[in-house]
Amino acid sequence: MRILLSLCAILSIVVAETAAQEVKKLRPVDRVANGGTATTTTDKIVGGEPASAGEYPFQVALISALAPEGQEQSGQFCGASLIGNGWVLTAAHCVPDTKPEEIDVYAGSTVLPTGSGAAGGQLGIRRNVEKVISHQNYNPDTSDNDIALLKLGEPLPDTLKPASVPDSPAAMPSTGMDVDVIGWGLVTEGGSTTPNLMKVKVAIQDNALCQTNYDDFTDMMPGAGRVTITQNMFCAGRPEGGADSCQGDSGGFIGVKPDGQGWVQLGVVSFGIGCARPSLFGVYTRVANYTQWIAEVQRNF
Repeated sequence: MRILLSLCAILSIVVAETAAQEVKKLRPVDRVANGGTATTTTDKIVGGEPASAGEYPFQVALISALAPEGQEQSGQFCGASLIGNGWVLTAAHCVPDTKPEEIDVYAGSTVLPTGSGAAGGQLGIRRNVEKVISHQNYNPDTSDNDIALLKLGEPLPDTLKPASVPDSPAAMPSTGMDVDVIGWGLVTEGGSTTPNLMKVKVAIQDNALCQTNYDDFTDMMPGAGRVTITQNMFCAGRPEGGADSCQGDSGGFIGVKPDGQGWVQLGVVSFGIGCARPSLFGVYTRVANYTQWIAEVQRNF
């Protein structure tokens, strides 16, 4: 569900190999050119369970356009969410310098085809991407403004209900509130991916506490630079660990479904240190800070 903290973002000098292995940033799954076996992987949900068919109709997978039809899991590298007719929201780090023709979107199914048939009888819909618009102030070194919009070449069916975005920056649940995070990423740190969409509940955490926990961790790593939790981010997880997003979940949805209402997307999976470690919460782009930007992009493109 996110990407490994890159060395350029975390390390200010060359450090011991053990330190380099510990401080990570979520990165998209790297796939071979033919859309086949992954060479490295990105985040997936840890501590969760399979989502039901139709439970999150807005969730889509970003896949390599080279992945063969019927083998979409082999090309999956990030998540995204449908937020309007023909528009999906994802993380900027998922699509750095990416050309639209290199990406397809797979929607309408909680199961990604593996080549052995559509599991559970679900048949998804594949669409090409017409435009990739990353936030103009995205900083790959700090992960600030880690948000992007993709315009699809053809709209998806109206039966796939999009997620809503918050009305204003003030629209954010209080600390301690449970939220859902979903994705096709790793189910354990260093583990493997699954074709089944996974879900898990995590709690919104205080940004100051999140910052302190990250500082305490990086202080123990000789030569490691500071991770900054900005106001464009929020943290979520469990103090005891065990529930989190992970590699491959990057760009995906975290949000809530108020009683009697539809799903509201609060964040985009961005980065973290490891997966589901105690006190090292996942970090998410705060969508409420980008409501105006999203509207402007949709209007101008």
